[in-house]
Amino acid sequence: TGINHDGYMTGTFVSDTVVGMVFRNHAFARNPAGAWFDIGTLGGMDSYGHAINDRNIVVGSARDASDSFQGFMWSLNGGLVALDHLGGAYTRASDINNFNTIVGFSRDQNTNTLPCFWSAGTITALPTLGGLAGEVKSINDFGAMVGNAANPSGQQLACLWNAGVVNDLNASIAPGSGWLLTGAKDINELGEIAGTGQL
Repeated sequence: TGINHDGYMTGTFVSDTVVGMVFRNHAFARNPAGAWFDIGTLGGMDSYGHAINDRNIVVGSARDASDSFQGFMWSLNGGLVALDHLGGAYTRASDINNFNTIVGFSRDQNTNTLPCFWSAGTITALPTLGGLAGEVKSINDFGAMVGNAANPSGQQLACLWNAGVVNDLNASIAPGSGWLLTGAKDINELGEIAGTGQL
């Protein structure tokens, strides 16, 4: 699911661990020489590698001992570390830039799934479009973040966050185009965004 400038990769493989007659999934890292590293879990059965930056730091999600998914950060020297949450027992780390800012979502104490980011171990919730849900899916090295967020009626729309401010990407396209931008998946250093929409 991810490869960096030097060819280090991350993703998910089916491990040789069998629980309840099911082979469990584990996140991995692989270096350009072909060496594989099983990232393991946070005490539960499964983990998934989502992204890797040019410092060879992997982020993803892993089950903990209570079987809840938690976002994680992993490096060869630092090992596997669970990320903080907003009060709920479910987080996902979707992407990491080269300044080690991590983006994703976290449930709060009211079980709302909110867009957020982690910097230096601290989690910060990001605004939605007036609704109670959202997710950041990508961040570039300038700190621009993209994903989706709910409006007051619960509809998910493509969003861009800059300096903590949320922008509905539908406001950036021509009125009357017929398009509804429903999600943003990735953003590069030029600010070009890939995502999904309905025509």
